[in-house]
Amino acid sequence: MQGQGQKLSEDGMHSGKHSPEAPAKHLKFIARAVMVQEGNMEGEQNPHHLTAVIKPRQYYEKPCDCHRQNSYETCWRIHNMEMARNINFLMQKNRADPRLGC
Repeated sequence: MQGQGQKLSEDGMHSGKHSPEAPAKHLKFIARAVMVQEGNMEGEQNPHHLTAVIKPRQYYEKPCDCHRQNSYETCWRIHNMEMARNINFLMQKNRADPRLGC
């Protein structure tokens, strides 16, 4: 017996606004679903990783803004690599002391 306003689909499930599986089909739920490979939960439980993945996909981003963000991230990675190289060079111990006589 069907209630008013509820329709049954071909497989006998409700197909209305208030169907039981509606939250699982919702776009925001699907966007936050985390796929785990081979039962490895430790790698997926890092909250910083999840927020870094979920936040950019939460709202629509124009293609020009997406390109700008990708360029910014590329430049930031290059900057970090150059700074790490520079710091490693400065931390070498086989250099002459720059402050002789101090």
